[in-house]
Amino acid sequence: MPAICVEWEGEPVLRVSKGFAAVVRASGLKNVSPHILRHTAITWAMQGGTKPYDVAEYFGVSEKLIRSTYGHHHPDHQKGGTDTTDQPRKKVPRRSA
Repeated sequence: MPAICVEWEGEPVLRVSKGFAAVVRASGLKNVSPHILRHTAITWAMQGGTKPYDVAEYFGVSEKLIRSTYGHHHPDHQKGGTDTTDQPRKKVPRRSA
């Protein structure tokens, strides 16, 4: 049996759709779903600099998916490439003819 992640007054909630709809109405948000909110939370975690492994573990998805879908949101995205290209150029002595 899967673990119960949502409960109300000590009893498991089997369907969250009614409660979610009430929260969406109360918040004034439009056109949101649990999927959209999860996507937003993962994006914010990456933008905040959380390690991709930790994001993957917390949200229960693969690190490969986190890197391929959300990696560009991380502050260290493509840092390895800029480490070498942003270095001052060495002067190369000219050869005399």
